[in-house]
Amino acid sequence: MNWETDLFECHRAKDVGLTCCLNHICCGICIWGDALRVAGVKDAGVYMAGAAAGSVLSATNQHGVGALGQAGVMFSSIAGRIKLAKKYGIEEDTFATLFARGCCMLCAQVQEVNHVIVNEKMTYGFAALKLQEEQVTTKGSGGDGGGGSRSHTAGLHLPPSRGALPLKMQR
Repeated sequence: MNWETDLFECHRAKDVGLTCCLNHICCGICIWGDALRVAGVKDAGVYMAGAAAGSVLSATNQHGVGALGQAGVMFSSIAGRIKLAKKYGIEEDTFATLFARGCCMLCAQVQEVNHVIVNEKMTYGFAALKLQEEQVTTKGSGGDGGGGSRSHTAGLHLPPSRGALPLKMQR
């Protein structure tokens, strides 16, 4: 199996547009970490935290701390890509992984997130992935007194809230 898009085909990714661009440019680590989580990659939070901490450290340039931060980002993103590829049965040699994450980090991130979006039937939310609209279901009030609506966002089950409007009106 191969990635859903080639490395330099960001423009062919599903749901490409303003939300995609804003997520990857402004919230890249969050959207990537959420994609790992949605895909069921073990220790997704560790990879995301490592990339986030490395990003913060790389913003400083005092006594080599910036270089240490960049190394943290690279290690976390390479490890996350390897785990994601393994999860989906993608055979990628070590050089390809290092090249993708070392030379084209943003393209690799879009490629990885897009693969999860396509295979898990997701779309872009705000700094997170969410289920496509046709998969979001609501339940009527079953006497729970909680307003009866339940939404599902990227596998996160939100409890019913009083007075909340359901995502889709049912008759």
